[in-house]
Amino acid sequence: MQRARSRALKHGGDFFKGVQMTVQTQSKLVPPGEAAEILETTIQTLANWRNTGRYALPYVKIGRLVRYRMSDLEAFIEARTIAPCAAKE
Repeated sequence: MQRARSRALKHGGDFFKGVQMTVQTQSKLVPPGEAAEILETTIQTLANWRNTGRYALPYVKIGRLVRYRMSDLEAFIEARTIAPCAAKE
């Protein structure tokens, strides 16, 4: 990898173009604080959900950091959206 990177840097840096494009097309990663705000809950609640498996809210671990994909948060909200029932006559 290091050798390929060195070659890419010598030849215009094209080596990482595909990597950057892939990252840009993926959903944005947000920290637990921002995810908690979006879900109108607390960081501690998100930690409890992760540890107990209470809700299947996917998350990403990067070393010791936890991040949530915006697309997963949106899907989580959508899956829990309840349509109003039609009035019975």
